[in-house]
Amino acid sequence: MSLPSTSPDIQSLLDYLYGLQRFGIKLGLDHTEKLLESCGNPHEKFRSIHISGTNGKGSTAKYIASILHEAGYKTGLYTSPHLIDFNERISINGDLISNEQIASFILEFKEDISSIDSTFFETTTAMAFWHFNNNNVDVAVVETGMGGRLDSTNVLLPDVSAIASIGMDHSNILGETLEEIAYEKAGIIKHRTPVIVSQQNEGVMDVIRKMCSVKTAPLIVPDTISDNNVESGVNHFFYRNERYAVPLLGKHQCENAVLAIETVLSFDSELGKDTIKTGLKNAIWPGRMEKIFTNPDCFYDVAHNPQSIDATLRTIELLYKKRPIGVMVLKEGKNICQISDRIQTRFHTLITTSIPAMGLYTAGELQNQLSKNNIDATEMRDFQSAINNGITLVDANQCLLVFGSHYVAGDLYNVFDFSFGKEAK
Repeated sequence: MSLPSTSPDIQSLLDYLYGLQRFGIKLGLDHTEKLLESCGNPHEKFRSIHISGTNGKGSTAKYIASILHEAGYKTGLYTSPHLIDFNERISINGDLISNEQIASFILEFKEDISSIDSTFFETTTAMAFWHFNNNNVDVAVVETGMGGRLDSTNVLLPDVSAIASIGMDHSNILGETLEEIAYEKAGIIKHRTPVIVSQQNEGVMDVIRKMCSVKTAPLIVPDTISDNNVESGVNHFFYRNERYAVPLLGKHQCENAVLAIETVLSFDSELGKDTIKTGLKNAIWPGRMEKIFTNPDCFYDVAHNPQSIDATLRTIELLYKKRPIGVMVLKEGKNICQISDRIQTRFHTLITTSIPAMGLYTAGELQNQLSKNNIDATEMRDFQSAINNGITLVDANQCLLVFGSHYVAGDLYNVFDFSFGKEAK
């Protein structure tokens, strides 16, 4: 992953871009279509793979992009949110969009953005497609932002659609049941376009099958994996009698990898097994069971809903004999009741903390909400103090887990003097 170059005007332009968040979230494609029309409809000029889901869609997108890059395709990747820099959202063959390219887009289309009242995500989606077209990508791998049916990215007519694991999140917008959420996620399914779907709850699968039937879209569900184990910090598994390895830990990451395997084979059936294996092995995706410190072991995971937090804790329970020390941060509005059901009795000690101006619960608010759901936690307002205190509590056969949000990545990495591409000390 190469770093973006600098631009003297970039901060003010990024401030303008972030300022578009004042328009909130607008479900629907009208604004995106109008802005893309102003940009020359770049999304119609490259092949694409479109991915939705609640958990794992970003990891799956990264696996797919890494495999296609290994196969020789010039591959664009659009994901969200970022961890440190906005530039992480848009890349080609691992090279992040430069500050100059961001500035060029905003300056060229600022009048259109303003007249259309485009939101932050609508604008960044158009920027990504503009960037991919300008650089003549062979294929773009595109992750939905939220939902699918009314998501800005759903202007695409992809070669393949993929749907990762669906769970409860953003219920206030997407629906109060898994089936309602599945209907939104399945909205990316297009007429006669292959759909690869990870194994799901039966109610979710019913929704997806009905949508595939309406759209006459071929449905492919990957087989189950077997013999999943971790050797020397690498996640291994067997799929259809072939052994694969991924750098991201957890059985759920193996399932994401299998979704990626079937998706790339649907896109290009001639891809060889060695190409796929190398692509998977080379995929780097920070913030997903990422080891950022050793002695004692410290992991960072952006998991922030019941299903993803449960998957992270199941991974830790396989790796360590003792329950972890947890440092928890969480964005306001998350369903703490459902999360509490998944973390009950699974931490030796749990510390709540926060950082300002990020839309996160304060340490005290989070501790109070957990207490209402019978979870004992210790409040520590200062983020660095919470991390340092957590480290002192870690015993043998135990780890520290910092989890709950993308938004604390920069602060956390600073605590450990850790950055992308750097091995844990």
